[in-house]
This record gives sequence, structure tokens and C-alpha cells, in this order.
Amino acid sequence: MFSRLTVRERDLFALGLYAGEGEKTDGRVSMANTNPVYLRVFVTWLREQFAVDASRLRVRLYLHDGLDLDVANEFWSEVLDVPIAQFHRPYRASPDATRRRAKHPRGCATVSYSCAFTHRRVMARIEAVTSLFDLPG
Repeated sequence: MFSRLTVRERDLFALGLYAGEGEKTDGRVSMANTNPVYLRVFVTWLREQFAVDASRLRVRLYLHDGLDLDVANEFWSEVLDVPIAQFHRPYRASPDATRRRAKHPRGCATVSYSCAFTHRRVMARIEAVTSLFDLPG
């Protein structure tokens, strides 16, 4: 349970997760993953630490053709607590047997929140933590 961690522990974990997996585009915080736990942590952290306007959260699915989009939408909507009305049009990938055999049945979800102020705050926190590490040279 994420709530068993202290606020500081949750913040540091989420910062590390975002530093490794998040998109660093100016003006928005965004993260894509197939792991629902990582995206739930990300969304929970945004809501807790930055008091985001939940109506501005957006989700986009990357889902192979032939997989059930309705099931995937319902799954991610429940996991992320984001209404399907806030989902962008999904990307439906054509299977290519030469590249990949495994397909994620619920797809890969990207959660985005467009807000330059929030993005600057997230990146400043990452910089504050990483600046504590001395690098040779």
C-alpha cells in the first residue's frame, strides 16, 4: 500500500520513478507504462503532491489491433481513477511478428497532465535530489 509509506518516502519513490520513466517535455508531466502499479503511483503522487485538477488528466492507450479496446479502457479508467471521457483516441498498432510476439492485453497507457508550473516543480525536485550526488570530474 502506497499509503503505508511516509509522504517523503512516497515523494522520493515517485520522483525516482518519474526521473527514469517519465517524459521530460516542457509544459507537461507525462508517463507511459504497461505496469498499472507504476502509473497508479504516478497519478496518486500528482494528486497528492501537486493538487492537480483531475479533470485535466489525460490518458492515451497504445493497443495492438485485435485486442479489446473497451476492456482496456475500463481497466485503465479504474486503475487510474480517470473517466474514459478523458481518454484520447487510442493508437492501434498493427502486429508485426518480426518485431514482437508478446502483446500487452491491456496495452500501454500514457498519463499526461499539461501544466508548465507543475512540470517545473517536478523537475526542480528531481534536480534537488540528484544534486546531492557528487560526480567525479
